[in-house]
Amino acid sequence: RLLTLEDIGTYRTFFLLYATCFGLAQLGMAESLYYFVPRAPERAARYGANAALTLTLSGLFCLGLLWAARTRIAEHFANPELPRYLLLLGIFLTLMLVTTVFEILMVSRKQHMNAALTYALSDLTRTAFFIVPALLFVSVYAVFVGAVLFAAVRLLVMLAVLRRSFGGLTA
Repeated sequence: RLLTLEDIGTYRTFFLLYATCFGLAQLGMAESLYYFVPRAPERAARYGANAALTLTLSGLFCLGLLWAARTRIAEHFANPELPRYLLLLGIFLTLMLVTTVFEILMVSRKQHMNAALTYALSDLTRTAFFIVPALLFVSVYAVFVGAVLFAAVRLLVMLAVLRRSFGGLTA
């Protein structure tokens, strides 16, 4: 084990907060694509853009809340180091919220193999972006920077694929 017990506690708290915010902040937007896209496939780009925009705003709202409440959150978890990671958490959360649209659009358009491959490649890439910084820098901060970089790469790939599929997403 490379990280200290305190770092592991911070890591666990980071992902507890992430999972909680991620579940709540989706507002059912990405999931609504399962309903709307099959009924009007010609409007998939518009529906995807609207969901992505709403999820971006929701993520930015969460980022603001995390930042505004950073000292209270740190006190609640009895972790004085936590505030320095909450900005990274907010950025990671926002980027991951936006990219929930990616595979859902594929599944809704009956591109199941593409969606499965995207999930698998995404998970492998995420693993590399978390483990490599941990091994190179032996720092939980580096792991969280790796998480943000992974989410940014995922967003760029999503935008490239959707641009190729739809000519872009337009609200």
